[in-house]
Amino acid sequence: MLRCSSVASGFQLALKNKDYVKVLGQKPIGRHLAAVQKSKFYNNGTFHKINPTPQLKEGVSFFSVGKDFLFKKKPDDIKPGHPIPSLTGLYRTVSGG
Repeated sequence: MLRCSSVASGFQLALKNKDYVKVLGQKPIGRHLAAVQKSKFYNNGTFHKINPTPQLKEGVSFFSVGKDFLFKKKPDDIKPGHPIPSLTGLYRTVSGG
């Protein structure tokens, strides 16, 4: 199972190293390929999960999930009571554009 801290660490590494940001979404080459091949989760040309990730928890069907989503009463406090602060312009900084 992939932990949030490892995802965050990988993203921070990508932000610090412009080479990684440029290759996101592309097949790894050069130093990036060497780093990928060193990973203990990379085998036979692909990454493998440590633990299986089920689509639904045990004892739940797609039908029941859809029915609850559409018809189950939502709690009154589902929306925040105040605006959530956010940052704008981060994409341009990260992508170098």
